[in-house]
Amino acid sequence: MNAELITIAVMTVDRQPCYLHQTLASMFMAERRLHDLPVVRLVAGTNTLGYLDNYAHHERIAVHPLGDFEQQVISSWSLPRRHCHNYWRCLSLPVADGGGICICEDDVIFRDNFVSHLVKTVDQVQEAGIRDYGLALSTCYDFEAEGRCGTGRSYCAYDDPFYGTQAMYYPAQTAAELREYLYECGVQRYTKPSDILVRDRYADRIYACTPSLVDHIGVTSTGLGCTGRSPSFYRPMR
Repeated sequence: MNAELITIAVMTVDRQPCYLHQTLASMFMAERRLHDLPVVRLVAGTNTLGYLDNYAHHERIAVHPLGDFEQQVISSWSLPRRHCHNYWRCLSLPVADGGGICICEDDVIFRDNFVSHLVKTVDQVQEAGIRDYGLALSTCYDFEAEGRCGTGRSYCAYDDPFYGTQAMYYPAQTAAELREYLYECGVQRYTKPSDILVRDRYADRIYACTPSLVDHIGVTSTGLGCTGRSPSFYRPMR
């Protein structure tokens, strides 16, 4: 798979403290290839973009704000439902044929050369004949230490209960299918948080990068869940 086929989206909201600046700094320091790849897309869950003003001039970044009408519609929604809506917007971004989308939250940091490692992992998954799946770039579980990874493999099955969508990769076909499911069960009518909907849809088709390529640094939560770190993020790649 070519790195040029990966769409990278950061799902963001105006909050304090604003971790987004650390997230983008880490992303662009960790992967020099980003300057030659498609633009990084910031998908904002608001139409008020003051905290993104200093990024609007960058050619390597595209900001996607909420429209005024959308803002009015979702203003009375619960936080988990608004999160589902913004995740659905990320899944609605254009994805190249044969490619996929990597959706990150705005309070994470990245391993050096994370795009190259992600491409390698996606190739391994597809070489195993797996096509319709979700790949977690970060997890609070220590699958690697538990010996669940095959020799020479940089991923494993996500056998423990899945939660948290701090950084996920979906092939184009999976993203399109998940987009429809999330709209029906999380946006049009809210039933469950977005990560639980992902788990319900792909319970036996979720895999994890080992070691993690992304770590969660958001000590102050938006209220959606826990603030767990990845135990394998700082380990060297195998």
